Amino acid sequence: MNEVHADKPPPGQDTPPPFLSVIVPVRNGADTIAECVASLQAQTYPVGEIIVVDNGSTDDTIQRLEPFAVRLLREERRGSYVARNTGLRAARGSLVYFTDADCLVPPDTVARLVATLQAQGVAGVGGQVLPRPAETWVGRFSALAGFLTYGQARGEIDRSPKAFLSGGLVTANLLLRKDILQQVGLFDETLPSGGDFEMCWRLLARGHALFFEPAAEVNHRPRLTLGQLCRQFYTYGRWQPRLLRRQPLRRNYIRIKTFVLDPLEFAFGGSPRLLADVDIIHWLLLLSGVMPLLYAALGPWSLLVPAALLAGVVWRTLGVVRRTGNPAWLVLYPALHAVRSAAFSAGRIRGGIRERVLAF
Repeated sequence: MNEVHADKPPPGQDTPPPFLSVIVPVRNGADTIAECVASLQAQTYPVGEIIVVDNGSTDDTIQRLEPFAVRLLREERRGSYVARNTGLRAARGSLVYFTDADCLVPPDTVARLVATLQAQGVAGVGGQVLPRPAETWVGRFSALAGFLTYGQARGEIDRSPKAFLSGGLVTANLLLRKDILQQVGLFDETLPSGGDFEMCWRLLARGHALFFEPAAEVNHRPRLTLGQLCRQFYTYGRWQPRLLRRQPLRRNYIRIKTFVLDPLEFAFGGSPRLLADVDIIHWLLLLSGVMPLLYAALGPWSLLVPAALLAGVVWRTLGVVRRTGNPAWLVLYPALHAVRSAAFSAGRIRGGIRERVLAF
């Protein structure tokens, strides 16, 4: 294990900046971990230590780290938040920065986050996540669909009373004060996905402020194959019902996607029992079962809803074709969306059964 240490300033010099620990969980990240660590070592802010937590890699991830001065920890219990907690317990910095093993961090990102945190006096600051260029159709689809883009307006964040996934920052680009994090407890290790939002909800519930700084960016690598994309969204869906149970507002959520206007979002109180994202796939499945009855009762008017939904899909797809100049997206974009949506819904249904939540 190689370690880096921050030097103490000679007497009479200015107080050094806060000691910063960087934590990167990794599992089978041989293709990306070296360039991630290299980007962290190139930060303009003095990084006190880079902690890489190997979460049971079976490829040559460890060998790729040999040229770098990092603290290498091993955590055999599976889970990215398990690995992050292992790094947190070992971290020596008063500030802790999180990113992912498949991210590239531009040189000024950490400096921007630290400056914002100190200026705003908040518990944590998150930054923007943008997609890296991809060489496969699936990777380019993820970027076009916005799956790897995370951002919002600059300022303090808060929970929306209507939106399930609001009031959170993502661990692909997140700076936190370690002492405050220890006060509210570490990441929930039972959440393989969404643990960053659950942590932020606890911080907000305890009265701590969080801030979003869009000028601080990281570039995230997309999933490159259809199998990887489906597993990603299946995992997202599977663990969201448990995240629903953990949210402090104790609400149920419905989100209806029209593909033309902004999604319509609704929430109501009571014990969390419902988490629904209704999109074109769900509408068509529903309408296919009731269309004969609707047509008999309403005649041609019953065709308006599916026609409007299909028009929305076509409109969105044509926008992608215009942006890229590639007509192949006329078929690929809606087809990949349908497969991704099915994987996500399958995960939510399985997770909902486990958590006794109606989720799809």
